[in-house]
Amino acid sequence: MIKIENFNVDFSWANLEPKDVYRQYESIRDTAAISYNKESVKSSEEFVAMIMKKGHYTVLEQTNIAVKFNKETFDTLSPELFAYYYLSKYIDLVIQDDGYLLVGNLRGFYDSCVMLEDKEMIEKREKSLLEKKVLYDITMVNLYYFFYRHYDVVFNIFEGSSYRMRNQECLEIGKNVNLGLKFIEAKDIPFNLQRIQFLVTCSRDVSHQIVRHRCLSVNQESQRKVKYEVEYPIAIVEKDKEMVDVCVKNLELCHLSYLDLLQQKYVKSRARKILNSLARTKLYLCGRIKDWEMYLNLRTTKETQYDHRYIAQSIEIHLQNYKNRTLIK
Repeated sequence: MIKIENFNVDFSWANLEPKDVYRQYESIRDTAAISYNKESVKSSEEFVAMIMKKGHYTVLEQTNIAVKFNKETFDTLSPELFAYYYLSKYIDLVIQDDGYLLVGNLRGFYDSCVMLEDKEMIEKREKSLLEKKVLYDITMVNLYYFFYRHYDVVFNIFEGSSYRMRNQECLEIGKNVNLGLKFIEAKDIPFNLQRIQFLVTCSRDVSHQIVRHRCLSVNQESQRKVKYEVEYPIAIVEKDKEMVDVCVKNLELCHLSYLDLLQQKYVKSRARKILNSLARTKLYLCGRIKDWEMYLNLRTTKETQYDHRYIAQSIEIHLQNYKNRTLIK
């Protein structure tokens, strides 16, 4: 049976509080749930622990984190060099009058800790940074322990590893270095770096276009979890009723062929190859405001496929409403 669903954009959240651990974990759980069986989704912490164990780190991008540390620490050093050699691509470094601000997501800070142990990067740092490398290392290790205290479910993956033992020396050297690390409030994050998440319902032909925008973090519904044997959900934004009727007629044949393959004992992951690109899918999309503006500049034009433009215009309305609420305050 064919079930026609509408294209839709739901506003999930904007600018989560960085220090609200429960809400950040909740976002990860809700985001990843579209790719897992509902019964496997327990408490937020248990779910995040399961995700880390499986190595599915992409969902850590569906978070909003910002920390600040004292400017005096880097008086004689270069924050640009620190960003290049120590920070992942998911983190922005902002130089302010009273300190340095690191804005990103949990994936960014997790990857930065992993980079501290990367042998190739270690060699590059030793050749380029020389004696300055020690203070950079101290800063990064302090940053790791800061996150370990607050987001232990994510960062305890380093527990008992050579990472903690080898970097104990940095902590000893840096005991007298006061970084003054702290989370900042969400409202103090620079506006264009604030993160917004949307839940998008569309067809798979449009989702293929959306995921090409690498500036956005994407988590898509797993097609293996959709029960096509019960019904075949499709998503369509077609004004031409005759075109819709033709599509539905052909999709019914696709669905019958899919059911026939299941009866022949083909597994779902093979049988689904016969399904059409109009199959409905859901995606959680997360990005900085400047990322969303880049996406909208490209996808709200007349050259964009009508279905995709419909999604982009819906996001544009939500984004403008958020701007109006936030900037008025």
